[in-house]
Amino acid sequence: MEETPVEPLEMTGKTVDEAIEKALAKLGVGIDDVEVVVLDRGRGGILGIGAEEARVQVMPRQVDLIDLAKETI
Repeated sequence: MEETPVEPLEMTGKTVDEAIEKALAKLGVGIDDVEVVVLDRGRGGILGIGAEEARVQVMPRQVDLIDLAKETI
């Protein structure tokens, strides 16, 4: 059974949720279709000084092409 190759996508945002949403939009998939690893939760800083963005790695789940074809027929 062949599986589609997947590349992890790293994305940043003001919050973890924002970073995930940006990654999902870029990949064009829903949250159920990916695995998410939080690399850095980020921090707000004081009045924005010293703030760091949250960073996540999002990887599409492996898809078995034969099973996918069976579902669509």
